Amino acid sequence: MACYLKKNGALSNEDRNYIKNFNFFIYFCSKLNTMNSNTIFEAIASFLQWTFGIFEVIGNSFNNAMIVLGFIGLIFWLRTQKKFNDEAANNPNQMK
Repeated sequence: MACYLKKNGALSNEDRNYIKNFNFFIYFCSKLNTMNSNTIFEAIASFLQWTFGIFEVIGNSFNNAMIVLGFIGLIFWLRTQKKFNDEAANNPNQMK
């Protein structure tokens, strides 16, 4: 179904009779006249505020997990680098 809006934004009686059972649809179409960019930005802002509420639930545990993960990665890399250095020291044909 299409929203039959006239240039002035009002629905004609014929269109109202056609979609009279769709109250939500009529309500939405009548609100198209009053919608502006502020309405859209407020909806985006409320959505972002809702998503940032997740950080309050998580708290500082995510930061602590990243620090622990960083140390695990550092230890892994230092051991791997030591293995590479030992292999290079034992191989005299290696180009340096």
